[in-house]
Amino acid sequence: MADWETDARKVLATFRADFGRAGNDPRFIELVEELDRLGPEFHLWWPRHDVRSYGEGVKTINHPQAGRMMLEYTAFIVESEPDLSMIVYTAAPGTDTAAKIAQLMAKG
Repeated sequence: MADWETDARKVLATFRADFGRAGNDPRFIELVEELDRLGPEFHLWWPRHDVRSYGEGVKTINHPQAGRMMLEYTAFIVESEPDLSMIVYTAAPGTDTAAKIAQLMAKG
């Protein structure tokens, strides 16, 4: 991740939305307690109660072979199964990411 802290906060805010949908599921509560014990960032950020949905956006990653790549993403949630989602990533327009992906795929 190019900007780990920003991305980690977004993931945690999305996780909180999932936590809210889970209600009082003891397994989820146990996981939150474990993360709070073991993760200093989790411990610091969880009490802020930031919530966000998957939605859409741009993620920047640093690939070990291709370098910096920018990917647009869109999340789709199945209405009848709100715990089921699919996230689609595509190369961000106006970047060299599509060419880098093609190069990586050609290498196999």
